[in-house]
Amino acid sequence: MRLALGIVLIAAVAALVQDRPLTVEQEPHHHIRFQNQYIRIVETYIPAGESSQFHTHNHESIGVVVGPAPIEERILGRIAVEERPEPAGALQAGDFAAHPFTHREWNVGERPYRVMAVELLRLPAKLPAEPDGPGDPDAETPHLAAFRYVLPPGTVSPMHAHTRPYVIIAATAMKLTMTAPDGTSRTEDLLPGDFHWVDRRVTHELRNSGSDVGQVVEVEVK
Repeated sequence: MRLALGIVLIAAVAALVQDRPLTVEQEPHHHIRFQNQYIRIVETYIPAGESSQFHTHNHESIGVVVGPAPIEERILGRIAVEERPEPAGALQAGDFAAHPFTHREWNVGERPYRVMAVELLRLPAKLPAEPDGPGDPDAETPHLAAFRYVLPPGTVSPMHAHTRPYVIIAATAMKLTMTAPDGTSRTEDLLPGDFHWVDRRVTHELRNSGSDVGQVVEVEVK
């Protein structure tokens, strides 16, 4: 009898541990790809047919879908499972520092699901004004703003300035040319999920020098 009771108690404790939400760092499908004193970049990678465990987001965050797939999601405390498409370039913004968010996701598609998320760790001591900035954001939280550029072949974004730190993320494969006001330029062949942290003043326009529609997203600390 005591042995049976012990087995039941062990099983109950194991179930509780299994159902307890993990931190993002503990969840096996989340990986920190970059971190400094201000931000970190977390990659979500869920292969086709797999699911994450329940995990809690607790930083201000803007994510960029770089591996599109249909996703089923369950939010902790809710019974319903919601399905949503996640196309390349879709933005996921939340002030999870103020309102922690716990969920679980299933990849019900046929390709891996990938998201590159910029999480705010702390603000710089002083952020300058940005009168010639990128314009109205496509997604934002109190201290992050995302600007998405969908560029058909040969098209160019407006010239704009960044006086604040930002991350540029490739949502799709793309041959990207960045040109400064003096005409100097640099061209890079980007793959989905490629990113670069920039903490200096930059003024540029973005050109798609490739043969397919491309998407890049700039996530700025504000």
